[in-house]
Amino acid sequence: MQERLKIIEGNNIYAIAPSSGFPKQILEKLTITNKNKNIYIPENSFREGYIYLSNSDDNRFKILKNALKQNNYNIIWCLKGGYGSARIVERLYSLKRPKKEKIFIGYSDITAIHLFLSQEWGWRTIHGSMLSEIYDINKDSKNFIYLNQIINGIAFNIELTPINNIAENVSIIKGSINGGHMDLLNMSIKTKWEIKPKEILFLEVNNKKGYQVDFYLTHFLQAGIFHQIKALVIGDLVPKIDIYVDYAVNNFASNINIPVFKTSCFGHGKKNYPIMYNANYQIMKDIDNSYTMKMII
Repeated sequence: MQERLKIIEGNNIYAIAPSSGFPKQILEKLTITNKNKNIYIPENSFREGYIYLSNSDDNRFKILKNALKQNNYNIIWCLKGGYGSARIVERLYSLKRPKKEKIFIGYSDITAIHLFLSQEWGWRTIHGSMLSEIYDINKDSKNFIYLNQIINGIAFNIELTPINNIAENVSIIKGSINGGHMDLLNMSIKTKWEIKPKEILFLEVNNKKGYQVDFYLTHFLQAGIFHQIKALVIGDLVPKIDIYVDYAVNNFASNINIPVFKTSCFGHGKKNYPIMYNANYQIMKDIDNSYTMKMII
């Protein structure tokens, strides 16, 4: 556990819940951990009665806005995903870009906020584990060790598996990266915060059947999301509701003219290694014909 908690040491963290709420027991654990008082959780973050949201749209946006404006905190770390960030993301267009860029961390439903911060403000935000997951023993400790590394400019490898012939025949691919949860990327299309794919696009999703994964990939293709990318990287699509999830991915990969890779190193599973939006990455074929993706420092 101490290795996981190193990321908290030496950083001032503004914790937010722009989507759903979570059990009070986790909040109590965070309070106990917060011995040095360097994690700030606004008192009005959670209110009962909103069912699938942590709070009202107005209050969730107000807390997010305050987090972005505060200069005393270098990290804004989301407590949980779930649902709700897309309800407030367009309000961010009313804000002026802060002079000081902050480290923003979260994944899943938080994809909507990532897209705004990375595309409109040019921030290098981090698709990574939620703050509340730091106590989950079912999550890989490297999720948090690598988070600490990437914040401090230390690169690490993400293992990839090529799943079409084009991917198997490339030696190196370089480019900036973005992407996120398929639900939110699908929702973004024809909105202000629509995904504008970089050279490398990463995708992840959870709780989908094979035909639903096929639906998203087909829609992204027809919407032109894949037209300009150099490579597609698909994360761990877990839990797999039926046996056709892998079939959908492999069948799609075999019918598209871009390199497609898959990995178990990020997503909703045990491993969720951090990926930095707008950072430059390199996909490389190693001497043993294995593939890795690594941020170029």
